[in-house]
Amino acid sequence: MIVSIDVDLPDQTVERFAAAGVDLQEYAGRFLAKSLLAFAPAAPEQSSSAATLPVDPENAAAVALLQSWLVEDASDEPEAVRAAEAELAELKQSLNANRAEGSERLLFP
Repeated sequence: MIVSIDVDLPDQTVERFAAAGVDLQEYAGRFLAKSLLAFAPAAPEQSSSAATLPVDPENAAAVALLQSWLVEDASDEPEAVRAAEAELAELKQSLNANRAEGSERLLFP
């Protein structure tokens, strides 16, 4: 599929890519393809929990670690889920309170 998009980029952006020797069209195409893949629906034969996205080799170890933590922390017990949600809500409230005191933008509006 070929997609044409007209984008008015600042001259500075075009110059930075040219100076770095990067083909802006190729870079934008790869960026768009990768971004769209992140939002692509799972194939019909896959459940949403089984859907996986391709992982860059340099990030594979970190992704595997994060996934193992998710599996390790997963719980079907309603009380454990409620406790975790309450802990998260308390954390968000505390982070917002600290930022509000310093007149900063709230992280969790």
